[in-house]
Amino acid sequence: MLNNNIFIFILTISVCFSAKSQFGYQNKKNIVSAHVMFNSPLLSGAYSQIQYREKAGEMVGRKERLNFGYTLLYIHQLNRGFGFGAEMTMKQSYFASPLFYYTSSDNTMDSSYLRMEALDIRSFSYQVRLDFSNKKGIAPAGIVHGIGFGYTESRLKNKDYKYSINEFGINELQKEFWTEIDNYYVYQGYPKVRATTISYDMTYRHPITSKLTFDIGIKYLICVYFQNEIDKNSELKGQPIDFTQAYIDMKRENFVTISLKTGLSFIF
Repeated sequence: MLNNNIFIFILTISVCFSAKSQFGYQNKKNIVSAHVMFNSPLLSGAYSQIQYREKAGEMVGRKERLNFGYTLLYIHQLNRGFGFGAEMTMKQSYFASPLFYYTSSDNTMDSSYLRMEALDIRSFSYQVRLDFSNKKGIAPAGIVHGIGFGYTESRLKNKDYKYSINEFGINELQKEFWTEIDNYYVYQGYPKVRATTISYDMTYRHPITSKLTFDIGIKYLICVYFQNEIDKNSELKGQPIDFTQAYIDMKRENFVTISLKTGLSFIF
């Protein structure tokens, strides 16, 4: 699926190069942009959740304040008011880990308190992009409005997550009950979650030279996810740590994302 997305992305760029152009900033009609973006998860419950990191041999909790990501964009300016191209966006989000670690013996299920490193979920969006600007302006420089339509894939990153458990479950706040920090490896079995994506952004491109602009703007990204595939995978059920809630939090947070972005554009 990922290879198909990349193929469509490249095909869109090829179509743009073959289109007939009439206008552009200093007779330049193509633009390649690279932006970093950041947002605060105020629209989801993730903002109030405690996330753990290792510090001095202990798992220390804190609240998430910012998420980061980047966008890569190609636009071909068809005329002064309209451009067409393709965009790829990556958003990195961290979510609170489950609160309990489960073990089973003699047909019984036991639970222990859990402090685990925040779960790293990456979301990649591939979109066809339409840019609109004032026909009397200097597009692709100046103020540009962009609308995108496409597809998003999100997945829990496979890596070692540090954790500590309270096997006695008497008082989760007492340090002596917590085990030494160990690693829990998330393997390839956790599935991707897919979404239909719509975006809108407004960008101001300020010319630095005839070929380079400094950009700043705001981006709205809406992701409507399909059925959570983790619920359909029987191999993932009965694991010591249940990541289902993290996927639910991710779908809720990514439903509407409002990000500030900045970066550079090369016009040619």
